[in-house]
Amino acid sequence: MKLLFKILLPIAVVAVGLGVRSWLLANAPQAPTTLIHAAPPLVEIVEVALRQHVLEVEAYGELQPERELALASEVGGRVIWMAPELDEGASFLAGHALIRVDPTDAEQALSTARAERARAAAALALEQATTESALQDWAELGIGEASALARREPQLALAAAGLQAADSMVERAATALSRCEVRAPFTGTCRQRLVVVGAVIAPGTPLARIQSTQRFEARLVLSRADMESLGVSDSRLEVPISVQLTALSLSERPSWQARVERFEPALDSRDRTARAIASLEVGPEDPIPFAGTFVRARLLGRTVQAVAELPRSALRPDGGVWVVDADSRLHGHPVEVVATTPTGVLVRGLTQGVRVCVSALGIAAEGMPVRTGQER
Repeated sequence: MKLLFKILLPIAVVAVGLGVRSWLLANAPQAPTTLIHAAPPLVEIVEVALRQHVLEVEAYGELQPERELALASEVGGRVIWMAPELDEGASFLAGHALIRVDPTDAEQALSTARAERARAAAALALEQATTESALQDWAELGIGEASALARREPQLALAAAGLQAADSMVERAATALSRCEVRAPFTGTCRQRLVVVGAVIAPGTPLARIQSTQRFEARLVLSRADMESLGVSDSRLEVPISVQLTALSLSERPSWQARVERFEPALDSRDRTARAIASLEVGPEDPIPFAGTFVRARLLGRTVQAVAELPRSALRPDGGVWVVDADSRLHGHPVEVVATTPTGVLVRGLTQGVRVCVSALGIAAEGMPVRTGQER
């Protein structure tokens, strides 16, 4: 009997506990249920305005003088004079005398050549007189036609050749004398002076490094998309492209109008980009850029029709946009991105006046209601 009581007592306690638990659960107070209706998200929209647009391409490059060379003398000797314009940073005009080499040897050579020419001219005159006298003597003899030797043709030709050689010597000596004065081959500035007055130089010795200040070039890096926006398919350029260059390394940010007239014939092997060469001709009133000035270039490309400009935030991850209908509901719409601009994207495939959502939506679905804010 005691054994049976020990077995049944725990079972009875568990059964009573389960019964109490069930009663408490069945008679527990119910919390009131409130349904919350979330308001549709507030979005910003733009109304599409289709228009014609000239594509612009932005690129960057470095301005360098179109012409830069080491100025040298074609004759040797002692430097006796250098122009102040040959100081580093000084400017000069094309044809301006910059350096003079001692002309003494060249002047003596020219005097010798002129004396030699005078002797050759006298020898030719004497030979001509002798030839004329010989022809008269031959005619008086009356023994027929005179031979070339009797007419002294070889001697006359030799004297004429001597005069011609003397003329060449005079011209060569005069040229050497003129080269004792080194003149500027173009309008520019001196970048570095390499000799001083009193230095003895040999022909071809570099005297200074000079660069042009009238024409500059900038090599602009263009991607394949940039080339498409410009309407360029190969390295040949039939019509120059207008470019506005703006200096980025100077506080005042001067700008210049330039033109792209050619491309480098090979693509960069690392990233397959092209190099457009922008030519800048500096006018009399234009600021002269420093060599190495970093510039931003804006190139005018082809014209596209019936496109809309939208903020980048209007594009969905799949490349389409959300269109808001008259009932303020979202509908996905595919578009073609024609080009990018500094402020957004140009797209094709929308109709005039349609409303496009430009707000970034975390969650969006087809037909989802939205509230529209003030149009912009």
